[in-house]
Amino acid sequence: MGFISMVLQLYFGLLVFVGYIVVDTQEIVERAHLGDLDYVKHALTLFTDLVAVFVRILVIMVSLIVKQPFIDSLLPYKFVLTGFLLLFFS
Repeated sequence: MGFISMVLQLYFGLLVFVGYIVVDTQEIVERAHLGDLDYVKHALTLFTDLVAVFVRILVIMVSLIVKQPFIDSLLPYKFVLTGFLLLFFS
């Protein structure tokens, strides 16, 4: 039950943050039409959404690589992806 809930949480979180990207992009466009041209704030908003999506994709990729140890060609990437994962969650 724990593994299934983790997978559901990952994919649902990925879907939610992709939705955040769409909503935040629309909000940025609407505010720009109204005269709010704060580029730094808008860029940081989208950056935080993209980082959240990237982390979830990274976790999904690492979990798929760990579940399939017979893929020898992906073995070097396993350590790189695990390192990125540790970097973001530490």
